[in-house]
Amino acid sequence: MDSFDIIITPDAEADLLEIRDYIAYTLLVPDIALDYIRAIRKEIEKLSFMAVSIAPVDKEPWHSRGVRKIIAKNF
Repeated sequence: MDSFDIIITPDAEADLLEIRDYIAYTLLVPDIALDYIRAIRKEIEKLSFMAVSIAPVDKEPWHSRGVRKIIAKNF
């Protein structure tokens, strides 16, 4: 089975931190924040061996670059 390198852009990493901070510091549930981030990262890791089973994003330039979209929890 082929494996793929997963690249998390700085913008995506910032989004993850923003999600974490909102849940932990605004909603005041840090344990839930950690659970959410772990679940999202787990789904991201699945891309390394399941990328071909997930359709590329339709919009350019992302489609031609092979960018995939996944859903984890509500994100």
